[in-house]
Amino acid sequence: MTDSKPPLAESEPFWRQNLEALREVDPEWADRLAAVSLPPAEPATGRDGSPTFRVRTSEGDRWLGWTSMPTVSGPALLENFDPGGSNVVLFGIGQGVEARLLTNRLGPSRAVFVLERDAATLSMALRVTDLADAIRRGRLVLIVGDDLGEGLVRFLAEREGYLTPERMLAWPWMDQAAKDAARIVIQRAANEVARHRTARLATTIETMSSWSPSRGAMPDHPRTMVICPHADQEICRLAAGAVKGLEGLGWPSASWVANTPDRARAVGVARLIAEFRPDLVILIDAVRARLGQLLPDGLPVATWLTPWARLTSEVARGIGPHDGIFTTTSTAVVKQPLEDGAVDPNRAAWLPPAIADLPAADERSREWDVAAIGDAYSLDAESNGLKLDSHQALWGAARRLIEAQAERYTSGDVERLLAQAESQSGASFADSGMRGEFREHINAVLGRTLIRRAAYDALRKAGLSIGLWGRGWAEHASLADCCQGTVWQGDRSRVHSRAKVVLHVDIAGDVTPELLDAAACGAVLVVRAHPNDQKPGGLAQVLEPGREVLTFSRHSELIGHVKRLLADEAERRAIADRARARIAENHTMAHRLRAIRAAVSQTLNPRP
Repeated sequence: MTDSKPPLAESEPFWRQNLEALREVDPEWADRLAAVSLPPAEPATGRDGSPTFRVRTSEGDRWLGWTSMPTVSGPALLENFDPGGSNVVLFGIGQGVEARLLTNRLGPSRAVFVLERDAATLSMALRVTDLADAIRRGRLVLIVGDDLGEGLVRFLAEREGYLTPERMLAWPWMDQAAKDAARIVIQRAANEVARHRTARLATTIETMSSWSPSRGAMPDHPRTMVICPHADQEICRLAAGAVKGLEGLGWPSASWVANTPDRARAVGVARLIAEFRPDLVILIDAVRARLGQLLPDGLPVATWLTPWARLTSEVARGIGPHDGIFTTTSTAVVKQPLEDGAVDPNRAAWLPPAIADLPAADERSREWDVAAIGDAYSLDAESNGLKLDSHQALWGAARRLIEAQAERYTSGDVERLLAQAESQSGASFADSGMRGEFREHINAVLGRTLIRRAAYDALRKAGLSIGLWGRGWAEHASLADCCQGTVWQGDRSRVHSRAKVVLHVDIAGDVTPELLDAAACGAVLVVRAHPNDQKPGGLAQVLEPGREVLTFSRHSELIGHVKRLLADEAERRAIADRARARIAENHTMAHRLRAIRAAVSQTLNPRP
C-alpha cells in the first residue's frame, strides 16, 4: 500500500474546530497546544479511509495511535468494555476515534478523561478526528503533562460537579505493569479528590446552617428552585418546562439539572441553595432523601414525578413531613407506597401534563391526514428472552388472546388474560415474582404492539393513509410503507404540527405529555377509549370527549371519526380550536406551578 496525504478539507478543519472548542473551555491551554511543534510525521489515509498520520520513530514508521484502521479497531476495543456508572479514563489519545466512540457510549452527564503525556500526539489526533462537540460540552476532558495524576486532581478539585473516574479503558499495547501503574495514578488522584471534596462539603453545609428557611406562610410569588438530579432527556424536559413557567409567572427562580458532566454530582446544589435561599424546591423524579444533607430540614419540597418515575415504598419514605408529591400521569405511580403507608394520601396529588408554550397552529403545514407516534416491539417469544418451551407456549397463547380482542383489551385485563393463557397452554409460573414480571411484559410488549397494529391496519383497510413514527414498524409488513422513522420526545411537536389528526392508541389510559402536545399543536386528537377516562386522572378531566377530543371503542368508530374530520374541515378546526382554548385556560405550566404552591402551602399551614 502507498500512503497518501489526505485532502486538506479532511484534516485541517478538524484542527480548527477542535482548537476553537478548546479555547471556549480553556483558552490558555488551547494557545499552548496551538504552539506545539509536530514530530516528524506525514499526513496519511488509513486502511479504513480515515485521515491519520504516519509517525517516524527511531524504530521505524508507525501509525498514529498504533492502528491503521481506527474505525475498525476502535469499536472492537469498546465491544466488551463496561464503563460502569461513572466517568472513564483513557490513558493516551490514540488516534482520536476511540475517544469519540467512548464518549458517545456514555450518557450526557458523563465524561471521558484523556490522560496524555505527549502534547504533540494530542495535537495530531485533534487534526484528524472531530472531537469539538465533546470538548465544548465538557464530555471529553484533555489532561496533558508529565504529572497526569496532579493534573487530574487539579481539574476535579476545581470542578466538583464532575464524577471521579472509576474505570479505565486499557489499550491493547499496554502490558500488565503499565496497566497497574495507570490504575495507581487514578486511585491516588481519586483519594486526594475525595479528601478535598469532603472538606469542602463540610464547609458548605456549615455555611448553609447559618440560614434557616422561613416557617411562615408561603409567599404569593415564592422563590422557587427546580432540581432535576437526572440526565435523561425525557425527564429533563419537565424541568425545562417548569423553569420556563416560573419565568413566565415572574417568580424568582433558579435551577439545577444534572444533564451535563459538571452537574453530575449534586453537591453544587448546596451552595446554590445557600445563595438563592428558596421558599420552595421542586424535585423532579426524586425525593428529599436523594439529596441527603443538601436540603435544609425546614425547606418545603414538592416531588414532581414524570411518567417514567418508579417510586418504591422504600424511596417514598424519604419524603419530608411537609413535602408534597405530584404525578403527571396518574396516582397509580404511587399506588404501592400509598398501600404500604409510605405516602400520606393527603399529600399525593395528580397534576396533568402541561404546555410550557402554546405553539402557533399553521393549517398550511398539515401534510399528513393522520399521524401516530409509538413504538412496536418484537412479538417473538425468544427475542423477548423466553427460552423454555412452556414459557413460549404461554406467550403464544397470550398473543392469540390479545389479537382476538384487540379492540377492547386494556392493561386492566392482563390478569384475566394470563389466567386464560395458562389454561389454554397448560403452562404457568410457580414463582409469583416471575409471574408478575411476565404479566407486566405482556402489557408492555404484546398489548401495546397488537392494539396499535390493529387500529392502524383498520385505517389502512378503510383506504385511509397514516404516517407512523416510532421503532419497529418496519418489521410489520402491512405497515412498513407507513414508517417515517423515529422521533425524539422533544421533536414530537414537529410531527403533531404537520398532522390534521393525531391518533393515540394505548392500553393504560394515561394522559401523557405527548397527548396534550398534539392538541396544543392544533391537530385533532382521536384517542382509544379507556375505562379510566371518566375517573380522577382520566382523559375527561383534561379534555372534554366529543368537543375537544374524540374517542373510539371500536375500529368502526375510529374510521368514522377520521373520515368525517377529513371531509369536514370546519368541524375539524372547531374541535382543534376548542382543545387549544382549553389548554390555554387550564393546562399551562403556570397552572401547574400555582397548584403546587397552593398544595405545599396547605401542608405548611393546614386549615383547622
